[in-house]
Amino acid sequence: MIKVVIFDFGGVVVPRLGPVLYEATAKKFNVDPLFVKENFKKFEHKLVANRMSLEKFWKLLAKSLGVADVESLRRIWINILRTEMKITKPTIKIIKRLKNHGYIVALLSNVISLRAYYHKLRGHYKLFDFVFLSNEIGSAKPENKIYKSNFVNLCRK
Repeated sequence: MIKVVIFDFGGVVVPRLGPVLYEATAKKFNVDPLFVKENFKKFEHKLVANRMSLEKFWKLLAKSLGVADVESLRRIWINILRTEMKITKPTIKIIKRLKNHGYIVALLSNVISLRAYYHKLRGHYKLFDFVFLSNEIGSAKPENKIYKSNFVNLCRK
């Protein structure tokens, strides 16, 4: 019998923001969006597992893109993260329906601390009975630690 449903966040509960971030960055600094994506991917795992500070990330990403103005790069990403994170209404209905039928609904997400901050401000995580965030656990999918921490906590229920 299924008792727990675990959702991913980016691309499931909220739309993926990567393409929006890559396009905006590319436009501002006159580079190819694919180039932005490739350089972001170099740092993504350490960032979502909270093994790299945001400040270090901004500096390394700017350097890898050939951007001198680190602050402009940071502002682009912050503005998008702050304004574009919306949970779709059909997803909210599904989550509520599952909970109304007695399921435990959990969230497991690779997320950078800045994005997690904005989701918390909007109350997005309140939809879930359990929230497991990579930046808080210090491990990111597909590492075993992130799954083990979830399994142990869910088994206690």
